[in-house]
Amino acid sequence: MANLNQAKILLVDDNEFVILLYKGILNDYECIVASNGLEAIEIFDKEQPDLVIMDIAMPIMDGFEATRLIKQRYPNKFVPIIVVTSSTDDETMYKSIECGADDFMTKPISRNAFKIKIKAINRIRTLSNDLQKKDRQYVFLTECLTEGLWLINEECDTTYVNKKMADMLGYKKEEIQKQDIFYFMNLKGVKLFKQNLLHHYDSNKNEFELEFIHKDRTLIITNVKLNHIYDDDKGIYQGVLVSVQDITERKILERSLKKKEWELINIGKLHTLGEMAAGLAHEINQPLESISLTTTYLEKKIDKDKLSKEDIKEDLDEIKNSVNRISKLIKNVRTFSRQDSFDFEKTDINNTILNALQFCERQLLLENIEIIKKLSDNIPYIEGEQYQLQQVWLNMFSNSRDSMNDKEKRIYEYKKQLIISTSHNEKDNIVEVRIRDNGNGIPQKLKFKIFEPFYTTKEVGKGTGLGLSISHGIIEKHGGQIKVESQEGVFTEFIITLPVK
Repeated sequence: MANLNQAKILLVDDNEFVILLYKGILNDYECIVASNGLEAIEIFDKEQPDLVIMDIAMPIMDGFEATRLIKQRYPNKFVPIIVVTSSTDDETMYKSIECGADDFMTKPISRNAFKIKIKAINRIRTLSNDLQKKDRQYVFLTECLTEGLWLINEECDTTYVNKKMADMLGYKKEEIQKQDIFYFMNLKGVKLFKQNLLHHYDSNKNEFELEFIHKDRTLIITNVKLNHIYDDDKGIYQGVLVSVQDITERKILERSLKKKEWELINIGKLHTLGEMAAGLAHEINQPLESISLTTTYLEKKIDKDKLSKEDIKEDLDEIKNSVNRISKLIKNVRTFSRQDSFDFEKTDINNTILNALQFCERQLLLENIEIIKKLSDNIPYIEGEQYQLQQVWLNMFSNSRDSMNDKEKRIYEYKKQLIISTSHNEKDNIVEVRIRDNGNGIPQKLKFKIFEPFYTTKEVGKGTGLGLSISHGIIEKHGGQIKVESQEGVFTEFIITLPVK
């Protein structure tokens, strides 16, 4: 691009004396000449001057028409045209501006005023061209981005979209720029977008997931970030630059992975229930035996005609309590096995442990495992999913039982112990659950592997290798952590921390 002193100026006038006058004044510039409007257009096309000085009254084509045609042919190129005429009436000046002239001068021309005018307008041209160059660079950069960009004004009308955004929705850029942004959303999306527009000053509210409607009417899941634009000088709100990232494939993959995860969790549940089957049968059998004994007792009383109302009420209460006990157990089993989503609610950690023990405590006691409960009374509620937490505890109780039973085969007069404790760490505001057994322990080199899917230290056919992996995932979804401390041949202790919310 030419600098101020290298600018190429097209002089258009049919008077040779005037042309010589211009050249004398503009001796610092490169000057090219045309004697009428038509010739001016031809030379403009060939030479691409930086500035044009245009007379109005000329043969073949006047300055008005030449100015209009040049501006029409080069709408995106700023080349200033200064109209020079001897007429001083308002109509001539108005017509010059209407044709596209950028400035106006009247004859006779003052040498110094003319030179200053040329320098000033040439400086404006240089600045304008610099801005155009930066604008082209900006457009080039935005067109190369891998995310969609959507610029909207304060009325949410589209002022610009890049090619990525248009391709994302299956439209041409020109088609999108004719519509406001809401045209490409469903009602739910419009409501969500408007809600987030209100949070000009809250950056945490400016990024969210939003569904757009593709041209083929399918939904595109996106991650949207709003960048609010204000006038730097006056602070007036001008609109929003919307950054859009297509996450449809990622969300589909996440849903697929979530489905597979639940399938693995359900496998783990079934395996756990299978392992606890004997204990569950015993838990159900006890109240059934009570019902059987009570009904036999009633029958004998009836046969002897010694049945009083008090006896009937007492025995019916006993039967009712036994039925309620069985009903509660079956309900817990059904909910535990069928539950397939994380429904977080206010949860008492101690209750989840006691409910888990309901499935297996009898069986553990039958296997001569002493259960020591150290459940703190001052445990605050957490936001959690009680049945998923029950699965974590059952997995760990099962692992502890297997480890201690295996150790029992090798050690004489070995007393098996399972210690379950809970506490509240007020400083970090977390609930801590510790499950400790005095079984085989875990070799140091294997501690980092135990949470891997399908990894197990048990004999073939006696473990799926899913229990601890599933437990780790459940605790993570609760925003917690699970770690293990162990000494081979002495003990294993799992430490679970969950945030209080």
